[in-house]
Amino acid sequence: MLAYISPLSSSENSYIQIQKELLEELGFEVRPLSIASAIKGQCFGIFRRKNVIMVHWLENRLFKLGTPSRGLSVGGLLSFAGLSTLLLIARSKTLYFVHNHSVHDVPPQLVGLSQQVIGWLRSIADIRIVHDPTFVDQYQAQYLPHPLYGDLENQNTELSSSDHKTSSPQFLIIGTVRPYKNIHKFLHFWPENTPLSIAGKGPEEYVLLLKKIICERALNNTVSIDSRFFEDDEFMNLLNRHDVIILPHRQNANLVSGVFFAAIGRSRIILARETPFIAWVKKHIPGIYSFQNDEDIPSIVKEIQRDWPDLTRNSSSSAAASLFGTNVCLNAFRSLLKLDEDEQP
Repeated sequence: MLAYISPLSSSENSYIQIQKELLEELGFEVRPLSIASAIKGQCFGIFRRKNVIMVHWLENRLFKLGTPSRGLSVGGLLSFAGLSTLLLIARSKTLYFVHNHSVHDVPPQLVGLSQQVIGWLRSIADIRIVHDPTFVDQYQAQYLPHPLYGDLENQNTELSSSDHKTSSPQFLIIGTVRPYKNIHKFLHFWPENTPLSIAGKGPEEYVLLLKKIICERALNNTVSIDSRFFEDDEFMNLLNRHDVIILPHRQNANLVSGVFFAAIGRSRIILARETPFIAWVKKHIPGIYSFQNDEDIPSIVKEIQRDWPDLTRNSSSSAAASLFGTNVCLNAFRSLLKLDEDEQP
């Protein structure tokens, strides 16, 4: 059987690559679903019922890339129309992954349009997928666990108190540096004299805004920004060297944060804005702190610093693997696609 994926790759992280590996482990031959492959006659398999189509972030095609405020893209409109046509005429089962409530960083007047487009894609899919179980009903979707970045089931990543090298926790914001992550508002409440590292590539205008806030608050000696793209190994090394990973994303931006699935099990503490997913997952995994409002940040940071000797014993690797590990994801896919062990392709 064939599995057609759009897009077939991503420069931001290894999520798509992991999805491909899961499908290949289940016996699928993975192929691209794109305008170019259709023109070359490589997409005839979408007319066979036994095959599957998996669609990620197609709504993003409508909007320009690389700008803090993303307007409509003419080329993107054509690409979106072409791929949508393929989905409409396909006979294969279409799975649309609902990653976001709206497209990130579009201007306010286009937020509604992006939500309508996501709603339309949900409506034409045979199965809607969410990585947050709390949105199954709202989006009439099926839940699939988001895979971890790195297989904690087959790696010795359990943390012990001896792994801890500093007397106070090291704080880190990592990943793409973009307005929807709300770092600019978060910095206004970051406590003075508390070191914070920000690591990730972002639009120049937004990075300059963050540096301006740091200067205005005289945080230059405690808050640093390394604005560049980090390869996977360097990304993971940064996670391993820091104790508290911060996810300040604005509310209603996305269902889950990809950084969460890289950090959980590697860093002792996740400090995240309260979302339905965070509220759910902190019932199952230790070491997750949340805040409702940016004003709460100083008190929570102080609490983590106060309790740090005890928190150095935190380890979430086993709990993370039990919820999001490779075997869990494979079994969920197998159940969703109704693949029995003896019936796999």
